[in-house]
Amino acid sequence: MQRAVAAREHGLLLHFPDRPDIDADLRTFTIDEKGCCAFWGFDITSNDDELTLRWDGPPDVTDFFEKLVTWFEGNEPLTADTGLL
Repeated sequence: MQRAVAAREHGLLLHFPDRPDIDADLRTFTIDEKGCCAFWGFDITSNDDELTLRWDGPPDVTDFFEKLVTWFEGNEPLTADTGLL
């Protein structure tokens, strides 16, 4: 499997094992988030026993994505201070 998280110009690529429970959770997450915030873009692909979630946003949320990458990589705690909660 590739690196679990990778930054893109205006978003992230998140890689997961291709399992039915994870697929269902990702699809629920994307539906819920699109219902809340229509500016998010999502695409879920499956290949080589891996699910990939492409999560895109407008340029003004670049800082948010940078904080998410830092959190996913385990370099920062997830707190209200980070603006992610």
